[in-house]
Amino acid sequence: MRVVNVSHKLHNKYLAKNVYDNEGRLLLANNVQLTPSLVDKLITSDIFVVYIDDDFSEGIEIKNIISEEQMIHSVRSVKKIMTNITKQTSGVPTMIKKEDIKLVGDVIKELIEALEDNEDTLYTVVELLGADMYTYKHSVNVAVLTILTCRSLSYEYELTKSIAMGALLHDIGKAYVKDNLIQKVESLSKEELKEVYRHVNYGYEAIKDDISLSGYTKQIVRLHHEKRDGSGYPLGLKETEIPDFVRIVTICDMFDAMTSTRAYKKSMPVYEVLDILMAESVFKLDSVIFQMFTKNICVYPPGSGVKLEDGRFGLVVKYNQFNPTRPEIRLFEDEYGNMSVNHINLEDHRTLFIEKTVATEIIKEHYKL
Repeated sequence: MRVVNVSHKLHNKYLAKNVYDNEGRLLLANNVQLTPSLVDKLITSDIFVVYIDDDFSEGIEIKNIISEEQMIHSVRSVKKIMTNITKQTSGVPTMIKKEDIKLVGDVIKELIEALEDNEDTLYTVVELLGADMYTYKHSVNVAVLTILTCRSLSYEYELTKSIAMGALLHDIGKAYVKDNLIQKVESLSKEELKEVYRHVNYGYEAIKDDISLSGYTKQIVRLHHEKRDGSGYPLGLKETEIPDFVRIVTICDMFDAMTSTRAYKKSMPVYEVLDILMAESVFKLDSVIFQMFTKNICVYPPGSGVKLEDGRFGLVVKYNQFNPTRPEIRLFEDEYGNMSVNHINLEDHRTLFIEKTVATEIIKEHYKL
């Protein structure tokens, strides 16, 4: 199994994972052989990457930290909540319905339980849904990353749940943002950008008076864009003015935003995002929380392509949980440049380093496979 960009080169390939449309409904099932019309269907549905099975990637498995079913259920729940808000308001924040708050709690409870069953699995960036589902999928991803980070910090269940509810609701204010600016492909004007920034205030207004929600949850919705150096919004808070539990969600939010594909931007490789966040943790983010966050991240996901510093290309076969930057790799030439398929564990080859990730199709073309 490997990750590929959607293009007409996929004709006759077999899907290795289900693909879902922008309503969270099954679009194409795994094991389906892709025809020209099915590839067109993926393209028109804004599906940018898929997983395929072929001889080139035989034996490589990609395990999600939570099941597809759980992810789709959670994404649909977030969409339902935000759709309900849109229906009951004309731009003025109103309180979220009690049944929707209960739904948030139920989703978080299910996610915590699911993650407890996968303690040995790292978080892998997985694309299953179309670009139009980004806002909802993003909220779920941030909640999952938040739960994992809270676990690494040894937070108790009730505190983790309150923080994770804030993570799931952190962008709820985007349901009130005017003129469909959230999905706009073109660059935003200053006024449009100000309106997008207001989503934190809109979200806070919608939940601040709900006594069933904790102060942790409410402050996360309001403050998750604050930065330690005072460059964030809406209040420009600095250092200890920003609670630790808010700092967790800020890091998770930034990571998922940068590693996600959207209609107007490509995703960034995980290792590049982690480098950026590490630099940001000097002045803007929390360095201790960032280090705990990284313990859960799969830097080089199985099925992805890499280029070694010695010029050779390979496919990631398996990650090492306790050393994520040193995965097992399938190489297609030996150190002398001879064509030879072999597996190496980078933990056992300390002088070999990964230079960058590359599209798997580039590897196939390079070796004429």
